[in-house]
Parts: sequence; structure tokens; C-alpha cells
Amino acid sequence: MRVRLLSLLIMFGLLAGSCGAVRPEPLAFVDEDARPGQSVLTVATWDATALTPAIEAWEAEHPTARVVVKILPFDDHHADALDPGTAAADVIAIDARYGADFRNRTDLFADQSAALDTIEAAPDWRAAEGVADDGTVTSIAIDTGSLALAVRADLLQEVDDPESGGTLARAIESVSTWCDLIELGDVYSESTGRAFLPAASDVFEIVLRQSGGSFVDTDGTRVHETSADVQHAWETAMLTIGAPPAERQFDHPCPTLGTTKRITAARSALTASWDVAIGTGEVAAVPAPSWMLERIRTVAPTTAGSWTLLPVPGGPVSIGGTSLAVSASTEHDALARDLIEHLARPTSQSTTFREFGNLPASAARYEVPAVLDHREPFFDDTPIGERYIDAIAGLIPAASAPQDQEIMQEFRAAVARVDAGTQTPAEAWSEALWRIDLLLDDA
Repeated sequence: MRVRLLSLLIMFGLLAGSCGAVRPEPLAFVDEDARPGQSVLTVATWDATALTPAIEAWEAEHPTARVVVKILPFDDHHADALDPGTAAADVIAIDARYGADFRNRTDLFADQSAALDTIEAAPDWRAAEGVADDGTVTSIAIDTGSLALAVRADLLQEVDDPESGGTLARAIESVSTWCDLIELGDVYSESTGRAFLPAASDVFEIVLRQSGGSFVDTDGTRVHETSADVQHAWETAMLTIGAPPAERQFDHPCPTLGTTKRITAARSALTASWDVAIGTGEVAAVPAPSWMLERIRTVAPTTAGSWTLLPVPGGPVSIGGTSLAVSASTEHDALARDLIEHLARPTSQSTTFREFGNLPASAARYEVPAVLDHREPFFDDTPIGERYIDAIAGLIPAASAPQDQEIMQEFRAAVARVDAGTQTPAEAWSEALWRIDLLLDDA
């Protein structure tokens, strides 16, 4: 009997991590005992929802092999994958936010340079996330984290815009800066008594990535404490929380805006409380990487048709994105490479996008009508492909280094503490720097 992985998985959390480990399960289309002596290929990841159909198709083409998917929470998975003492899987999934930790680990991952002859190229910035300094291709990108703003147009339609005389649903279509978006959110929250955005920590990460800001400079020196870009992202996040001007530590990110009230719900992304906020209309707008669309559909099924997707203000940005590596210690090298090439096929990437929302890594897919013109009734027939493709046009990556994702988590956690009211901005900033110093000292 065919075993479908989708029914066995816990919903994923790429920004916040998965809910917990899941016992390894085969994606076998016949019972295991029916094929004695078959090859068993293991795939280690934090989630396999979007990978499942393509893996099952590969199994059907390889009757002497089966795939076992090993799932851990997001951060635990990446920590284990970097530990030579941990039993390695044959294929390891890597999120782009951990790219700097993995791309130079040529001791752990096999070179996939030869695959580039058969796999459609990703945009330069995305492909580079899997290339070591010596040119070794340690991972192959199969999707990106292109970002859009998922908006409950029906909720914004209920609130008048004092500037234009129309509604906020119309006003938000012309928003191009974070200052404008925060001002609109302030009007919405003041009028409805509800939050506009889920969490200020999302704003911090997005604004920093859009600026090209980094925790290191071009020579690798850590600058997280003094970076003007980090400070600007911090103060923009504080503005969404409604932090008083007296608590501002750095320059005002929106000098003409003045004081604002809280517009966030303090709901960390992809947690149970986030699910409730999305499903009940507690928030009106959600920064949504393409891979998050399936989650929104799942947790808010009664809101179908109420959402639209708009550009995120501030410029191009990508958060996350899956790449696949072959373990250097695999005993099934040929099968592992074959599986990755199957998952990276143009048809596989396009199908995954249409079914789950994950935007293909292949730049050539952006010209294909099945991707470019794809629309969904759930999101009010928004041209989803066009929206997410435009969102990464002209993206220029910032300098990066190992442990960047851990530093990002510390800053996000600090912003979340202010959002939750347990610390002042100054207290949270100081604790973040202290924790980051300990993190770097332990490296």
C-alpha cells in the first residue's frame, strides 16, 4: 500500500522552526518487505511537504530503491547536518539562511559541479549560496524564498483612509516604503483595535535583508553592533511596536512619521498562535515567502478569496529557499545525485510551485507561462508567479559568514521580547549583543 508522507508530517516552520521531530518514514509505494535487498536512500530535512510528490515520482521510476525522509526541527536539522559525528543522510536539505555555514564544507558534501550541465541555472545570487570558495558546488538550489505581502483585502476594505478618502484596501496598493506601511497599519489598528502585522521580528529581518545590510563587512569582520543597517532595521521594528521616542537608541527610521502605536500582534511566525492569528483575522497583513502560501491556505481555509498578494515595501528580498547536498559519506552516491537532479528538474520545480507555492530556483522557469501566469482563487486570482518573480528582480546579496543565521535569531528573539513587553528596547539590544558575544566566543 502506498504510504503518503504528507499525512505523517507536522506542519513546518522555516522562520520559527518545526514543531518537533517526526519518526523516519519511508516514501515507498509498495510494502518494504515486498522488495528485499532494495537500496534505501535517506533524505534529511526540516520539512518535506513540498518535496513529497516529486520524491514519490522518483520512487516509481526506481523500483529497486526507496526513500526514507528524516525530519528534525529547522535549527536542529541544520546543526546535525554540520556535525561530522552525526550519522549523515545521503541527501541533505539546506536552507539559504544557513548557506554561509554549509557552502565551504567540502569535507562533508560531495561536489555536484557535473550536475550544472543538466540543471537549469538559478539566479547568480541564489546559485552562489551553494558554491564554495574553491569552486566546489556543495548544494543545488531548487526553490527560493522570494517575499510578498499577503493582505486581507476584506479587512482593509472596512477602514477608511483619511488621506485619500477611499479605503485602506485601495491605499495599500500604492505603498512603497516601510514608513508608509507602518503609517497605514497605525490607521488600521487605531480604527479596529486589531493588529496589522503578526510580529516585529519579521520586520527587522526583512528590512535588514532589503538594505543589503549584513552582520559582517566585505572582509569578514563582524559589524553587527555598529552597522547602520542593523540599527535602522532595529528602529523600524521598534516603530511597529510603538516604542516611545524616549526609548529610541538610534536614528528615527521615519522622521516625518512621528509617534505611532503598536501595530503588531507579537505572534512569532509559524507557531500555533500565529496560525490562530491568521485564521481568525487577528492580523490583516502577513509578510509571506513563497513557501508560506501553503501554510496560509491550511490554517485559514475559510478565508479563501479574501487575500491578495502585494509587493513588500522596501525593495527585493528573499528569505529562505531550499538547496540539496550529497553527503560525502553516502554509500549511494549515484542514486543521491539522481534524486537531486530529479527534484531540480524544471517540471518538478514548476509542479511544486503550482501545488505548494515554492518559487523555482531556475531562472528559466520565470519565463514559462505555467509559472509566470499562475493564479489561485484563494489569493483572489493574484498573478502569484509574476508577483514573486518581480520580488527578487535585481536582488543583490549581502556579505555573509558562518553563524549569521544564529546571530539573526538572537536579534529576532530580542525584538520579540520587546514585542511581548518583557524588555525595553535598550534591555533587549544589550542582551542580544551579550548573547551574540557568547555565541561567537564558543565558535
